[in-house]
Amino acid sequence: MLKFGAHAFCWEGDWTSEIGDRVIEQAARAGLDFIEIPLLHPENFDAKRHRRHLESVGLACVSSLGLSRRAHAA
Repeated sequence: MLKFGAHAFCWEGDWTSEIGDRVIEQAARAGLDFIEIPLLHPENFDAKRHRRHLESVGLACVSSLGLSRRAHAA
């Protein structure tokens, strides 16, 4: 079965707890199966909060790191 998702930046250009709440709601309303969450600041990411919210709206997630250019492989 195919699953459809989108990157959070389709709705917002940043990720904080408050922005994440809005994006999760919007993705769920769009009928997506999952959302890609950018871990721009992994040390500040509230995984428990977002997991509860994702579960409450029936949305799965994947994540990606927002690495700086100097962290890219040359």
